[in-house]
Amino acid sequence: MNDVMTINTTALANKELKKHLNEIKKAVETIGANRWKVADALRKIAENEEYKEDFKSDTALAEALGMKRQNFQKLVKASKYHAECKAVDEDGNVSLLLDGFSVSAVFEIIVIPIDEVSTYFDCMVGTELAITKESTCKEVRESVQTYKAWTDESAESSES
Repeated sequence: MNDVMTINTTALANKELKKHLNEIKKAVETIGANRWKVADALRKIAENEEYKEDFKSDTALAEALGMKRQNFQKLVKASKYHAECKAVDEDGNVSLLLDGFSVSAVFEIIVIPIDEVSTYFDCMVGTELAITKESTCKEVRESVQTYKAWTDESAESSES
């Protein structure tokens, strides 16, 4: 889906194709934003245990929403991780490191401890493994796997 979003439609000759691809692009962008809204709302429900009055458990709520508990928890975890990954610049300004990244991309990044995410981005700058919010999930996964392999190797060699 992300590939459709990166097509430069201004160079296309067929006006109907251009129109429909732009419609798809807008729909895909909306889906991504709405997926974060769903994840953020689920996180707030879980953190505040708002489901307890009406449902026996978060599993019952997940089922009522038509999802498995595992997917419910995965969205909650991604939302929390997304909100907690922050960077502070020299002036003390705080920004979200993963702002603009899709939920699926955060699912890939979440294996990196929150306190290492800034280091991860710094290490990858200028390499072919650097990622941006436009990176595909496959690119994010490969970058994260390479970083994890490198850091695991570094940790093992320092323990020796």
